[in-house]
Amino acid sequence: MCLTSAQPSSSSGDPAVTGGEALKCRLPLTCTAVLDNEVDLQFWLLVHGEQAISKMRGDFWIKNSPWYAGFALGLYASLEARMLFVACVILTLAASLINYHWQQHKAGKVYTGVGLAPQKVVIELHESGITEIDRLVESRLPWQSMRRWILTRDILFVELTNTRWLIIPQKKLEPEGLTISSIAELLTLNGVEQQVLAA
Repeated sequence: MCLTSAQPSSSSGDPAVTGGEALKCRLPLTCTAVLDNEVDLQFWLLVHGEQAISKMRGDFWIKNSPWYAGFALGLYASLEARMLFVACVILTLAASLINYHWQQHKAGKVYTGVGLAPQKVVIELHESGITEIDRLVESRLPWQSMRRWILTRDILFVELTNTRWLIIPQKKLEPEGLTISSIAELLTLNGVEQQVLAA
């Protein structure tokens, strides 16, 4: 039985939502989360696993090796012909290309294929399920449509029965005081099973 008012948590002094039962008493509740490239990379790791990362790193250098070989050959030819200006141009282009590829590599774009610009997602929690509003597309997700949930240190992943995923990161989650662990407990209260990741 809920003994508290169903008001959203805020920075004005309302108590933080500390569990699924407390969150259930506050329904309906509208919250917002921000999805960015870091979240996208963590999702990629969850789906494909660490072993795929090693393969992708190897493929990264193999894929770009023709560029590096071409620059090296051009540099050698220009030096042999004593064309120092051409050699400097080739070195500059090579340095720019390597830096560009390396920045993609560090940002995780090499894994996901496309960088994800930060975007705000509206998530409405109801007694009957969750509504996700993403770029004006509204998806109504009853509890029965959720197969399992996985909780990492800072992201809640919810697998749906249609093979899609609902992703809720803790970073920039609003209202203040709402936690992904309390949302995970709410999922359990509504019959959605947890999957524990292997250590």
